[in-house]
Order: sequence, then structure tokens, then C-alpha cells
Amino acid sequence: MTRASDITEFNESEIRPFFATELYFDTGIERFWTGYGTIQIGGEDYIGSGRSINFSAIEEDVQVSAKSMQIVISGLPTSTLDFALEEDYQFRKATVHVGAILADNSIESNIIFSGYMSHMNILQASDSIMITITIESRLAGLERKNVYHYTDQEQKRISQLLEPFHNPTGASNPSNNEDTSLERIVAIQDTQVVWKPD
Repeated sequence: MTRASDITEFNESEIRPFFATELYFDTGIERFWTGYGTIQIGGEDYIGSGRSINFSAIEEDVQVSAKSMQIVISGLPTSTLDFALEEDYQFRKATVHVGAILADNSIESNIIFSGYMSHMNILQASDSIMITITIESRLAGLERKNVYHYTDQEQKRISQLLEPFHNPTGASNPSNNEDTSLERIVAIQDTQVVWKPD
């Protein structure tokens, strides 16, 4: 979670405040803001969602603790349902911005919350759907148990997850998967070793 610094536009006599969000899915980044039309924040285009997107209150205190917030996107066409059901979203990055537009249409914004998507609830009506996305702060990961097993399957799974970091350009590099030591775990688990002292 990130506390935003003061936005100078909020001290002006005329402002148009807004919220915006970035949702980092595997197939691309979705960007929305609480207005109409398209605006640019940090050189990226944000699609106006009007009143169809809402944000829950953001909790913050003096304690170092894990917090969460929710983003509610309503009025989406039912064609979005397949995307919502099939897209991998858990532990993908999400950020929330607060900003303002001045009379001269200049924009300034800051990140007020940054974390990872953890839950997605879908409410379907006859002609539209509403999606509620829960975002957890990075500290929530410290409270989550990470269970790993020393097996060949687990080693291959982790290798596949790390492949984009090893090859950010997408180029093939078989050397990253050369470690196959755990393939022998099953073969040696019942092996009897006779210790012969000197």
C-alpha cells in the first residue's frame, strides 16, 4: 500500500477529482477511470467508466499490517463474463490512483493503493454483470502460507512460472530448464544406504 503525497491540484479553486485503476492480467493491462472519455496518466490511456466503477474505503493506520480494498465494476456486457471466468487474476498486480483535472485539462495523480488481486466475485443479471475485485496489500503475502514440495512436478511448475523473468523477450533458452535433479527423488526415496565406517 502506498500513501499518496499531496496533490497540488487539490489546493486549486476549481478541480475535477477522479479515481483510476490498473489491473495487470496475463493477457494485458486493463485501465479504467471514474470519468468519461479517455485520459492519459503516466503516458498510458485510461478508459472512462463513468459511474460504473466504484472503490471501497482504503484503510490505513500507524500499524504495519495487511489491508485490502475492493473495486466494483458494474454494467458490463454479458460478453465480458467469459473473460472474467477464464482470466487468471490471483496474485496479479493492481494499483489505484487518485488525481484531479484542472480547468486547463492538465492532470496530476498519485498511487494511493498498490497490491495484488485475490478474489473476484461475479453477479450476473439478464443483460449485464457486476464484478467485485478484492485487492490485498503486499503485506498480505507475508501472512499466507507458501507450501512447496521437493518433487519433479513442483520443480517444473516453478520453472514455468519463472520463464518470463528468465526470458523477458520471449526468446527460447533451454538452459533455464537444465536442472532436473528432482526427477531422481522417486528413485532414491526407498534406496538403502549401507554405512561402512573406515
